[in-house]
Amino acid sequence: YSQILGVRYVVVTVPAQQIQAVSGGKVYSQHNAIVGRRERPTPVVMTALSDINFNPYWNAPPSIIERDIIPKITKGSTEILEKMNIKVFKGFGGPEIDPDTVDWDTAVADDYHFRQEPGGENAMATAKINFASPFGIYLHDTPERQLFQAGGRFFSSGCVRVDKVAILLNWILNG
Repeated sequence: YSQILGVRYVVVTVPAQQIQAVSGGKVYSQHNAIVGRRERPTPVVMTALSDINFNPYWNAPPSIIERDIIPKITKGSTEILEKMNIKVFKGFGGPEIDPDTVDWDTAVADDYHFRQEPGGENAMATAKINFASPFGIYLHDTPERQLFQAGGRFFSSGCVRVDKVAILLNWILNG
């Protein structure tokens, strides 16, 4: 693959949970990565990086809303949304709603848009690196930096979390 990737590229090696920034055939930096767990694997894509969002919102995908967020609400209360700094909207681009007015036992995830506001506990922390992907994945920072110390770092729902993300961001932006 390296022959068709160009002079500068980023490689995510999912099984090794590693990221490399390569320039001129030499590794500029290497980063530990947190990748998808077995039941939510990180898909393989080959595409150009498109843009970087600093202090991003996290728009929870319907799969995470359905599998993770709604079950937390039904087991406890909507207070989890306030704790996570998540706002709920009626559909994508719809009006914000009061989550206490929804019957979450019968709610359909696709009917709602869950948006986590920027901040220290945002799932993407300081930055999100976008690229075209039919799977809706991206590279991003994380507030759970302690997870990078684990031997097996298969904790995500498909996206790739980047250790020492500032080094990678500087390399991308200076290219």
